[in-house]
Amino acid sequence: MLMSMPGSRIFQMALAACLIAFLPPASTKAEEKEKSAAKPRANVVDDFESGLPLGTDRSGIPVGFIKFGDRGSVVRISATSTPPEGPGDAARENALRVDLNVQIWAGFAHFFQNDAADIWVSYDWSGFDALSFWLYGNNTGTALFVDVLDNRNRCSSVDDAERYVYNFKDDFSGWRLITVPFAGMVRKEVGNGAPKDGLNLSEVHGWAFGARSTGGPKTYYIDSVHLRSTSPDKKDAAIGAQQPDYPINELPMYGLCEKTADQKRADEKFIKQMTQRFQNRADAADYFARVGWNAFYKGDRPLAIKRFNQAWLLNSKNQLALWGFAAISLDRGQVEEAAHYFRLAIDNGPENSSLRRDYEDTLRRLEKQP
Repeated sequence: MLMSMPGSRIFQMALAACLIAFLPPASTKAEEKEKSAAKPRANVVDDFESGLPLGTDRSGIPVGFIKFGDRGSVVRISATSTPPEGPGDAARENALRVDLNVQIWAGFAHFFQNDAADIWVSYDWSGFDALSFWLYGNNTGTALFVDVLDNRNRCSSVDDAERYVYNFKDDFSGWRLITVPFAGMVRKEVGNGAPKDGLNLSEVHGWAFGARSTGGPKTYYIDSVHLRSTSPDKKDAAIGAQQPDYPINELPMYGLCEKTADQKRADEKFIKQMTQRFQNRADAADYFARVGWNAFYKGDRPLAIKRFNQAWLLNSKNQLALWGFAAISLDRGQVEEAAHYFRLAIDNGPENSSLRRDYEDTLRRLEKQP
C-alpha cells in the first residue's frame, strides 16, 4: 500500500500534517517504557505445567516443542497429568510423554520461544555446569541422547544453532534422575553452518531428547528439567534473562548486518521507487519515520522498527528514525543501546529539548544498572 501512494508535494505535506500528532511528545517517558525481559524461575528449564507451546518465528523457523527424525520414524509428544508412579511423585503433577518408533534417529526439541511463540529466544546458562531431568526408562538398551542448542550466527534467519550432544542408554526401569554434565558434551555436526566457537552457554536456544533405532514402539516420560551447579562459586546461579533473536528488519539499522544479494536488490528497488514518489530521499525518510512513530504509539512495535529502518535506509541521519531506534531499544530493555541512539539523534538534527531530556533520563538509568 505504501508503494502506491501519491507522490505529489501537496499530498506529502497533508500527510505529514495528519501524522504530526504521532511524533515524539514532550517526552517519550523513557522510564515508563522500559520493559524488563521476562525471567524464568532460578533454574527451571521445563516442567510441562503449561502445555507444549508451538509456533513459528518471523523468519519461518518453528519454535516451541518440535519433532524431528528420519522419514521412517514416528514421534509423538504430549503433556500428561497421569505419569507413572515413582520417586518424587508428590511433586510430579505433570510430565512429558514421548512415544517413539525410531528407525534411525528421531526425537523432539524445545526451541525456546517468547510468550507469543513468534520469536526464537535464548537464555544464559553460563552460571550452571549440568542439565538434569527425571526420565522413565524401559531397560531396553536403546541408545538415547540429549542435545543442547547453543549460540547461532549473528543476523541469522535459519536454524544454525550449534549442537552439543550427550549420549547414554536406556539401561534402567522406572524413574531415574539423569544428569548431563556440560563438560561431558561433544560438538555435534549437523551440516547447518553453525558457529564453531565452543559450548559457551551464554546464548542457549534450546535442548533436545532423542533415540536411535528403538526396535519398535517405545514410550518414555520426562519431568522436571532443571539446571544444576556443583561448583561452590556458582551456588547462587540463575538462568539469565530472555534474549530474543529478532529478524534483521527488526534490528535497529538492520543490525548493521551484511545483507544478502537479494536483500541488497530489494533495498535498491525501494530507494529508487521512494525517490520517484517523493521530492527527495530526505522527504521520503521523514514520511517513513513518522509512520514508524504512528505504529509505535499504536503498540505495533514490529511495524514501527521496520519503518524506522526504512527511514534510516533512505537517510541515515534522519533524527526521527534515530530517536525511534532509541525508543525501541528502551522498550526492549536495552538501555545502553538506547543511549547510543539518543546520542546519534541529538548529533544529527536540530536541538530538541524533549529528545535531550529522554537522553539524560536514559543516562541516569544506565548509571543505576549493576
